[in-house]
Amino acid sequence: MGLISRIQDVLTGPEKSGLVQTVAQGSALRSPDSSAGLAAIYGVDTTGLTGPVSVGQALSVPAVSRAVDLYTAAISQMTLTASTESEDTRWLDWTDGPLSPAHRNVQIFMDLFWYRWSCLAVARNAAGHVVNGVHIPQHLWDFDAYGNIRVEGRPVNQDEVLFIPSFKQLGFLDFAQSTVRHYLSMGQTIEDRAANPTPMVGIKVTDDMVADDAEVDKALEEWAKARTAPGGATAFIPPGVDIVTPGADKDDSAMLTEARNAARLDAANFTNLPAAMLDGNSGTTDQYSNTLQNANEFLTLSVSLFTRAIESRLSQDDVTPEGVKVTFSASSFDTLAPATGNVGTATADPGTNGASPA
Repeated sequence: MGLISRIQDVLTGPEKSGLVQTVAQGSALRSPDSSAGLAAIYGVDTTGLTGPVSVGQALSVPAVSRAVDLYTAAISQMTLTASTESEDTRWLDWTDGPLSPAHRNVQIFMDLFWYRWSCLAVARNAAGHVVNGVHIPQHLWDFDAYGNIRVEGRPVNQDEVLFIPSFKQLGFLDFAQSTVRHYLSMGQTIEDRAANPTPMVGIKVTDDMVADDAEVDKALEEWAKARTAPGGATAFIPPGVDIVTPGADKDDSAMLTEARNAARLDAANFTNLPAAMLDGNSGTTDQYSNTLQNANEFLTLSVSLFTRAIESRLSQDDVTPEGVKVTFSASSFDTLAPATGNVGTATADPGTNGASPA
């Protein structure tokens, strides 16, 4: 059984005996992110602040989740094309399994983003060029002491795998762990504050009067009733009583707000995206216009950091025929309509219907 078939069987879980069934049902489908098979590919664990940061924990940070979604939306719309098409390059936009080429491209990106490298199980023709490729989930492969790739902890023919490195020195899960933990810690603090809110108003007795429980309850009831009645914005405070408002102190709340904004800026820097794109408030006309104007910057400076790494590797002679260049087509983003209607200038001759004078 070839490596491609093994990986496809692991992903789809066929009714077969032997190694594939053992792998599909056993611990090989488990990852640090999940205890379930399918979740092992994506990661869903969002608990805990100790140990290595998981994909699930990172995605529970809203700014990181939006960054991943933006990249995914872009790359899923881009197709791999070859400068010279042939049977050797057909696989770039084709798969024979249940997962589409777009899904394969996104999974390669995910690996480069989270871990800084990805791996495919490949089939080659007599010339040694790749004619089919299946993404190997990150938790199923690693390196041996000599730098050779292993799958499920066992050696494989190195011609059956294709290693794709990132241009980045480290993956997000390596260099952004403190930012993820910082945000998750703030989230726990906010949850604790919501479950145990600070009283907005406190009644403090300043003299030596001692009130029993019934008098305290009565005073609180009357104070609440007076505050909610018409004209409740004005209160009479009898002698011997002070009103304190601990809930009106905004310093602590402001600190949490500023800390969340700082974490978003950190996430923007770590994900190589403009902070405005991670704001999530893109429904206004100005924001929409800015998003369109920044689309080119997003594609050329952010998305290309990952797509160029994939293109460069797939253009190597051990993957495609010599001289063939593989690129991602971004034609789907050419959606801005040309200007129509009044294209005249303020200095045009009115008699020329907006046309500039000769």
